[in-house]
Amino acid sequence: MSHQIREQPEARVIGRQPPAPELPPADDTTTTTPDPTTGTTTDPTTGTTTGTTTEGLDTTTGTSSTTDGATETATTDEEPCVSDDRAIKLGRLVNPKDGTVLENAIVVVHGDRISQVTTDEDEIPCGAQIIDWTAYTGLPGLVDAHTHFAYQTDQEPNTTAWERRNWLHQNAPLVLVEEARKAALATLKKGVTTTIDKGAGNLEYAVVTVRNEINAGKIPGPRIFHAWKGIWWYDGITLGFIKSWIDQQVLHGADLLKIWADGCSDKTLDCVPSFTLEELTTAVDHAHSLGKRIAIHAYHADTAKLAILAGADSIEHPEGLEETDFFDMIDKDVVYVPTIAHNEYYGQNLELFGYPPELVP
Repeated sequence: MSHQIREQPEARVIGRQPPAPELPPADDTTTTTPDPTTGTTTDPTTGTTTGTTTEGLDTTTGTSSTTDGATETATTDEEPCVSDDRAIKLGRLVNPKDGTVLENAIVVVHGDRISQVTTDEDEIPCGAQIIDWTAYTGLPGLVDAHTHFAYQTDQEPNTTAWERRNWLHQNAPLVLVEEARKAALATLKKGVTTTIDKGAGNLEYAVVTVRNEINAGKIPGPRIFHAWKGIWWYDGITLGFIKSWIDQQVLHGADLLKIWADGCSDKTLDCVPSFTLEELTTAVDHAHSLGKRIAIHAYHADTAKLAILAGADSIEHPEGLEETDFFDMIDKDVVYVPTIAHNEYYGQNLELFGYPPELVP
């Protein structure tokens, strides 16, 4: 059983889908219908989504995998017509743009795109396969704004998750990639059609491999935007090297940038800022000059405040923020990615990660 590891605070080092385009500007709309889930997403950095999730639809055979759903073909009294379209009948369909719910909705899928949403059965294309999911409510394709598909373990007995991840990287990278494939499929089955992978360190090959296989239609999974390796602080780093490091990652195909801006201890969970405001501002400005968004990992409130002042597009995990910080985020259009269940997950799996019981209050 695949077990996706949540992000380790001080790390330095979840059908067919159409090819992923460049990460769109915040005010553009990207539409994706990965198999077996169809959905649309708006600005994946913020996690806002629109569209229809039709989990369980086999887009290869055009049949529904639900046990109580039914399929048929739309016909007329004239000669039979042939169509590759599918018409999915839903009891309700949620429209996240305005919060309305459409009763007795019909979602028409042409190829790998939603071509029409209607309530009029006369608008179903002749010859289309009809999938009866009127017992269900259609939801938008969801966006997970913080994933790490390369953080995997095969749960070898008597090992911790972090130890096993590193062992797989050094000794069995193909196994690590296979665990990442399982995590991607599990993520899709939860209705998540788009993910933003926030850096993989030296394990970036696992994310890139899975991303490419999904885009090529070789395996089912969500659309993956990735930050390649990510950037971390080390003694002697310069402003020039920060810019060069960003250039390298963009040349490697990074959809966005990621900086680990503070260091944390596993044993105490204490975190301290690693980068100065000048260094973070340099990174943000250079990423934006290349047309890329940049996310800053900032557990500690002091680090988060620096990231906000630097103008990051998103800050990841921060705790201890004050009300004024959120007003600053609004002014600077900084997205808050709280990863709410992050530490709770660690607390529920102390033995798996090798953390001492006293970490849980």
